[in-house]
Amino acid sequence: MRKLFTLFAAMTLCVGLWAETPAVGDTIIDANSGVYFAVTAVGETNTVKVIRNTAYSGNIIIPASVTSDMVTFTVNEIAATAFGNCKSLYSIDIPASVASIGDNGFRTCSGLANIAVHWTESGKIPSITSTVFQGIASGAKLHIPAGTKAIYNAASQWKTLSITEEQMPAVGERFEDATSGLKFEICAMGVKLIANTYQATSYTIPTQVTYKSITYGVAVFASDAFQGCSQLADITVSWTDAAQLPKNMTEALSVIGCATGTKLHVPTGKIEIYEAVEGLKEVVTIVEDYEVGDMFRDAASGLRFKVIALGTPDTVAVANDMYTETSYTIPVSVTRGGHTFVVSEIRSFGVSSTLTALYFAEGSQVTKIGYEAFNNCPALTSLTIPASVIDITKAFKDNKALQSITFAEGSQLTTIGESAFDGCTALPSVNLPANVTTIGKNAFYGCSALQSITIPAGVTTIGE
Repeated sequence: MRKLFTLFAAMTLCVGLWAETPAVGDTIIDANSGVYFAVTAVGETNTVKVIRNTAYSGNIIIPASVTSDMVTFTVNEIAATAFGNCKSLYSIDIPASVASIGDNGFRTCSGLANIAVHWTESGKIPSITSTVFQGIASGAKLHIPAGTKAIYNAASQWKTLSITEEQMPAVGERFEDATSGLKFEICAMGVKLIANTYQATSYTIPTQVTYKSITYGVAVFASDAFQGCSQLADITVSWTDAAQLPKNMTEALSVIGCATGTKLHVPTGKIEIYEAVEGLKEVVTIVEDYEVGDMFRDAASGLRFKVIALGTPDTVAVANDMYTETSYTIPVSVTRGGHTFVVSEIRSFGVSSTLTALYFAEGSQVTKIGYEAFNNCPALTSLTIPASVIDITKAFKDNKALQSITFAEGSQLTTIGESAFDGCTALPSVNLPANVTTIGKNAFYGCSALQSITIPAGVTTIGE
């Protein structure tokens, strides 16, 4: 055993000797706080400065020192513009080791409302310019050590902040958020969602919470946050920026005890940033929650859709866009974020100078082709309308290229609405299907090439 220990010790020593000491200019990232540092000195004194990262957000506690490759560095400087324009930064804790803060250090951090500092001697407080905290939250508080108000009131620029000896909550302090019913713990990056006896079947996890009048960003999920939540079926979140997603989401949601098929409801149009989180879509079903009027693009068809109804079924319409392909196929349905939407309308195909052919997938459930759907498609010369369509209104108005319109066998079309083919100057003939009962006002107005039209016996109304 003695030989084994000696060998292990020798190997450990060798590994230490082989470790490459960080050099001046090297970047160090502190995993606990998420802060980026640049090495400024190595030797008798080892120092680093906080450097810029546009992703700084939430609540950050800058450590007094960081260790890299077994070398400990003192944090003695915040570089110019290090946190500049980080508008989602809510609070910052600056250690007493910092002796210098560069110009524009926190400039236009409009959400920055709380700053904690730890200098207790007037000679240690860094001298700063007026730009360092320019444009931060109105009424931002400067939390100082007890009994030091006099020296901060005498410090140029620092005294312009709202000075208070009220201390910010300490790392490790826990609390329950009354709004969400969830429990959190203060950490170096904001707050961590921690375990509790969660009994409800659904929870909404906020992006931020307020504790002791301070706003905290939810930055981390504890590994055991949902341990034993066998009844938990739905979790709703609302982060829209990949850089601000909480750390450890996958591990937290994969714990034994979570309900089979737990759904993670994410903001509309943001499902991709959640699906990109490693392993997340393997442990929960990621779904987008839609409202009528929401828009999304379907990668498979290349088309843009607008949600028009939610129920049984959920339905969408092909929406206006700048389409550049020569042909498209309207699918029967599209699946997006855990929802399957039936394509029931074409409201506007948008501007497409290249479109020469449009197809409908077999089994199409499109029932309406609406207002000026194809009026900006100058290369579209022919189209076959699927049997499912019952209403065409202003769909081809002023399409001067259309030469042929065909209605599929078994057509359910009942209404040729107002101005349906108004201004189709190249259309020579139309054979309306048997179920048509209404022909609207100006339905074929301006069709100067029209030589024949077959009107079925069932038509009861013809507009002017």
